[in-house]
Order: sequence, then structure tokens, then C-alpha cells
Amino acid sequence: MATILVDTDVWSFVTSSNPKRGKPYKPYLDGHTTALSFVTVGEQYAGIIKKIAKGDWNASHLEKFGNNIVDKIKAGRYHWYGVTG
Repeated sequence: MATILVDTDVWSFVTSSNPKRGKPYKPYLDGHTTALSFVTVGEQYAGIIKKIAKGDWNASHLEKFGNNIVDKIKAGRYHWYGVTG
């Protein structure tokens, strides 16, 4: 099993509530561990904050996002890459 680093667009497509968006990428990711950079996580976080500020989403989206990331890291499906110190 390989670890594949995906960019923000690919990650948002494969985790979308619309499965058609992620379908083109699934064959390349199935059976592998998906790696996310801190940049990708930060961009997703910023997007959620913007939607909450505009009133499009409620604050529960931020908690769902955090839980989703943590659950997948714990399950070994995602790896988190970034600067550590």
C-alpha cells in the first residue's frame, strides 16, 4: 500500500457529499493511504469558517470537519504531513 499526497481540490472531491465529484480519483486512491498537508487542512478550515461567517453553514460543520480528519487519521486512512518541532 502506497501513501499518496493529494492536493486540496482532490481531497475536497473525494470527501464531497456528491460521489460523482470523487469518482475519477477513486481508482488511484483505493487501497492506498491518503496523505494531507497542513496547507490542505488549513484551506479546508478557512473555507468552512467563511461559509459559517456568511451564514451558509452552522458551526457544527467545523466540528464535523475536525472529527472526520481525526477519525481517518486514527483509522490509518489519512496521514498528516507538515512541519513539526
